[in-house]
Amino acid sequence: MRTIKYSLLIWTLMLAGSCALVSPNGIPADLEGVELYDWLGLEGIYDPDLDNDTVINVLEKGLFSDDPDIVAAALNAINWYISWVGWDSRSPEEPRPLDRELQKISGLKALLVDTWQKEFAQNPDFDASQGLDMMEIRNGRPVLRSESVWTLIPNILAVLYPKDPDAYEIIWESKGPNGSESLILLLNLGEYASNKDQELRISVLLDRNVDARHTAEAARGLGLLRSKEGLEALVSRLEESAKYPTNAVGHLVEAVVEYGNDCLPYAELLRKTGRRLQIDEQLGVRYEKPRGYGVTPEVGKRFRVQVALEKLEELERAVQDRS
Repeated sequence: MRTIKYSLLIWTLMLAGSCALVSPNGIPADLEGVELYDWLGLEGIYDPDLDNDTVINVLEKGLFSDDPDIVAAALNAINWYISWVGWDSRSPEEPRPLDRELQKISGLKALLVDTWQKEFAQNPDFDASQGLDMMEIRNGRPVLRSESVWTLIPNILAVLYPKDPDAYEIIWESKGPNGSESLILLLNLGEYASNKDQELRISVLLDRNVDARHTAEAARGLGLLRSKEGLEALVSRLEESAKYPTNAVGHLVEAVVEYGNDCLPYAELLRKTGRRLQIDEQLGVRYEKPRGYGVTPEVGKRFRVQVALEKLEELERAVQDRS
């Protein structure tokens, strides 16, 4: 009997101890300061048991802290979440990101704009493509160094405030004197489609020397934010893809089909491209969406084209049904 009681006592103490590690709002009770925000950005913000009000309140306290390292850590946390949301929009996967409604953070946009303007004025020649050079391991997690966190602001603005004119100016400003590989991605995330934006997408799309990742992102933007010139550029690049191959060919086909009935005159070109990739509806071969779909233009290329050609068939059937 004593053994049973002793075991129950140990179990009760262990249970109480484990419960004490988590506060009533779902945040580990032993986390505070910078470590709290490092945990939130890479773990907590994705936990469905952590409610939005808690996330917003914690971030709000961090963003408006008197400690610049905590402010930077809070911005870092937001950027990790933004990166997840932004990636999901490019390559939908399950589970879908939680909508944390971060726009509800009081004064967030003003803080982002003011911080950018202050930092950019002091560092106009920063290189946004430095990437890993600005990273460090802190609290066992990869984070951007505090002094570099301000460079993440264009990413945050693009996702949280699409079509916003203030965000738009900063996104273009972030291109920097040497250009930025992420500019078209940010314009796509922000849903910007001015003549200047479309001209940039088209110039990248038609440049055969551009990395396939950038060709794919340019094609994606021209498919999402459609224009007559955009369709012409996509068709032109697709026509020459046999002679000048690109791993972004799946994105080219996908983007052309996004134009709906306007793509129908190019149906044979689309199918010819599919046959070149060994995709033929007559063979009945089905490609499955591979693991890591969308990580690079090459991953899932045939699956992407297959889905686009199926949409093409649906468009053709709809036209026939109306005639």
